[in-house]
Formats: sequence, C-alpha cells, structure tokens
Amino acid sequence: MSSRAPDSRSNDAPSQARSTEAAPVVLGERSGAATPAVRLLPGRVEASRVLYPGYLLVWVGAALASLFAWQRGEWHPLMVFVGWGVLFCWYWVYGVAYRYRRRLIKVLAVGMSALVGAMLIWVSATRAAPMRVPVDGVLVERGALLLPGLAALATLLSLALLVAHLLYFGRGYREKRARDSVETPR
Repeated sequence: MSSRAPDSRSNDAPSQARSTEAAPVVLGERSGAATPAVRLLPGRVEASRVLYPGYLLVWVGAALASLFAWQRGEWHPLMVFVGWGVLFCWYWVYGVAYRYRRRLIKVLAVGMSALVGAMLIWVSATRAAPMRVPVDGVLVERGALLLPGLAALATLLSLALLVAHLLYFGRGYREKRARDSVETPR
C-alpha cells in the first residue's frame, strides 16, 4: 500500500475538451487596462455631518421642554420625553433608511418626522405665546415664555436640517478614489 495521494491526472478525470465546467477563475487578477479603484459615497456631504447635529438639536429641544415642564408644571415631563423621543426615533429611522438606500422607509420617516416635528413646534410655540392662564380660579394675563419658544426653535432647526439633507445634502453621489489607484483623464 502506498501512502501517496491518488494522481489527479488519472484516466478517470474528464478531459478539458469533454468537460462542461467553466474555465477556472483566478482571483486578484485584472483583465485589460488598469482602472482606478472608485468607491461611490452617497450624498454631497457625509450624512453624519448633517444628521448628527439634527439629532443633537432634537435632544436640546427636549431638554428645554423638560426644563419648562419641571419649572412651570404645565406639562408632564414624561409626555415631553415621549414626544421628543418619538421624533428622535423617526430621525434615526431616516438615517438608517438613507444609509441602506431604502426609499419607501425614508419617505415614511421624513413624513412622520415632519408630522411629529410640526406638532411639537406648534405645541411649544403656542405655549410660549402670551396667554391667559387660570391662577386660583381667576384668569391672569401671562407674558411670553422663553423655554418653550427655544424648544420650538431647536425643533424647527432640527427639522430644517432633516429636510435640507433630504433635498440637497443627501442628493447625488461623490466619488472617492483609492490612494494607490491610477488616475485616467476623462
């Protein structure tokens, strides 16, 4: 008994002429001229440069609204957290849908973000306006409030960043060439 492996060139192996298999593919070799390695990056700017400040502005608006809720007692802090938390979740869904190029989810996320953001802006802005409030059973004129107005402004700016990303910053594609690639004139 021999310990050698069987010879692959034995008579039992099919010949190249009779085989229906495709030719072997050698990985790592290029056929033709050397072309530069190009990656396509979505958007005119990196998504995190526009979306992350939007996320931060949502939480700034939530913090200002929470501070108003704790100071005045007109809103419940849990409801403030739920409202701005839902807005943040829709922004996050937009970011994920943009990154993975899911158009339907992106459109749904922008629509829901616009709806929730508009409601939060409206509620905050109307609460910030001067109004009559009941104090000990009597309506008293109260001046404009700063905190809900700032919460509405922060939420409006975050929504503006999201819409700007949707309409301008996230449009088109930019090319990024590998450092060792060969440049060819176009």
